[in-house]
Amino acid sequence: MKKDLLKKCLIIAVVLAVLALSLVRVLLPRRPAYEYQDSYKPGDTLFMGVYAGQPVEWLVAETDGDDCLLVSRYGLETRRYNEVWQPTSWAECTLRAWLNEDFLNSCFTEKERAAILLTPVDNGEENCNPAYTVGGGENTEDRVFLLSYAEANLIFGETGGACAPTDHAVKTGAHTSERYQADGRPAGWYWLRSPGFDTDYVAMISTDGTRTYDYVTRSSAMVRPALWVSPQKLK
Repeated sequence: MKKDLLKKCLIIAVVLAVLALSLVRVLLPRRPAYEYQDSYKPGDTLFMGVYAGQPVEWLVAETDGDDCLLVSRYGLETRRYNEVWQPTSWAECTLRAWLNEDFLNSCFTEKERAAILLTPVDNGEENCNPAYTVGGGENTEDRVFLLSYAEANLIFGETGGACAPTDHAVKTGAHTSERYQADGRPAGWYWLRSPGFDTDYVAMISTDGTRTYDYVTRSSAMVRPALWVSPQKLK
């Protein structure tokens, strides 16, 4: 009698566990199945990763063979460049650590991470604002990074690059301007990785696309990640 009761309880427990697992699978958001081309050219767009529950759209900024430099189309998040206001380089800032740890692991699948290339990041003075004799600190190797002052000028032109935030970035405090639009939305300002006139300030692209700078703990600046990827590894 007791054995029959125990058997029934075990069967019920197994059935409930299977039902619970099925319910979790239904309720959890499914990652989209993206399709990728054999090759891309600057100006193309593609989707890769999911951040804050939304697919991430990327602009192809540059190509090297089949590899592509991608820059997010929108500002994805609002974060400080560094949590403490002090002289800070890209190599030392807390935003770099967040991009290459939390963001990298939460946004991308294992397959997508395997396609993202470890990139030598040049932070020399030639990549910074020529109006200031301030270098960007030590060179680094990163999978995810921000554009430098010189790279942004090369990709967008010296007064281009205005960018709108995602809804999530707005919710997390992104500054926007109704006066200036990007992709039909109010534009926000976002970080570059190069210093401003001193190393406790950082270069930014403003709402109208012009270059400016602000202190490293500014809390309303967007994050617009960049990365090199091998699309062939995504197929």
